[in-house]
Amino acid sequence: MIFVEKTTYMVDGCEEPCFEVNNGYAMVRIAKMYHYFGKNTLAMSEYLNGEWNSSDEWEGDFDQLTEYNAMLLAKKFSAYLR
Repeated sequence: MIFVEKTTYMVDGCEEPCFEVNNGYAMVRIAKMYHYFGKNTLAMSEYLNGEWNSSDEWEGDFDQLTEYNAMLLAKKFSAYLR
């Protein structure tokens, strides 16, 4: 079963919004990146058993994401969520 939560995390000393998509083993965090690259860039980070595994930048507007769309993006990003 996959769980999706809209929450926050700390980055560079600031609390930032994100979606966390989790199945108990793999977790993908989807966060805003427009502080650095522009409004339509998402930070995709994958963690396996709580340890960082990979990250990438994807195109998308965080403010337009729903929990369902966040889950679909996370499944595309992580083979461990499929």
